[in-house]
Parts: sequence; C-alpha cells; structure tokens
Amino acid sequence: MEQNVVVAHKVSLLASMPEISGYIGTFSSINKRWTGAIMAGMIETGRMEGEAARLFAPLIQDMGSTKTNYSEIQSRLVDAILFEMAKKSVLEITDAAKFAINILKRNLFERTADVGYLATDSEIVDFLRLAAGEHEPGQGS
Repeated sequence: MEQNVVVAHKVSLLASMPEISGYIGTFSSINKRWTGAIMAGMIETGRMEGEAARLFAPLIQDMGSTKTNYSEIQSRLVDAILFEMAKKSVLEITDAAKFAINILKRNLFERTADVGYLATDSEIVDFLRLAAGEHEPGQGS
C-alpha cells in the first residue's frame, strides 16, 4: 500500500475512522491554546514601552514559528496513523480473502475428485446405464 493513495483518500478515510477524529480534536484544542497565547502576547507587547516590546517581540515570533512547526508535526502524525490503520485493515482483508479463496479452491478440487471417483465406479455407472435404458449391467461400452 502506498502513502500517496492514503493521502489522496484522506477525507473519506478520516470519516470512517472516528478514533483519529479524537486525536485531531485534541490537536485542534492545543492549537487554539497556542493561538490564544500568541495573541495575548502580541496584545501585551503592543501595550509595552519601547525597550520591553523590543525584547518580547522575538519571543512572540518564536511562539508563532513553534506553533507552525507543531502543526506540521500534527499533520504528519495524523497521516502516519491513518496510513498504519489503513494498512492494517488492508492486511486483515487480504488475509480473509486469501483464506476464503483457499476454501473455495479446496472444495472445488474435492468436488472434482468426487465426480471423478463417481464416474469410474462400476456399480454407479451400471445403475445409470440401466436408468437410461442403454445397456445391461456389466456389459460396458
């Protein structure tokens, strides 16, 4: 299974995997806190006198870049979890499909062997010939 297939169907896969939605909700809550802290810092920095504002501005910028990097990590994590869950599902379905096909093949070969045996059993062949009115039993072809 390829990563790009999962990414291409990310929206539909997320809709069918509610446990990942819980992770996304937690990440969203954390991101809102980051945004709130950054906004509060920006407001406070705007109220400060020149030197204090100049000292706090880099901190606010660092918080913004940290939030951006954290969001990227969150996205990668969700994609990785989604890929692993999809891969696990595909492997489970593949195993079940192989098992079902093997049962069908085995039954087909068993039935073929049964028909082959029945077709060569002289008593059954004689009975069927009598029923069809062809020959007397034991006369053969």
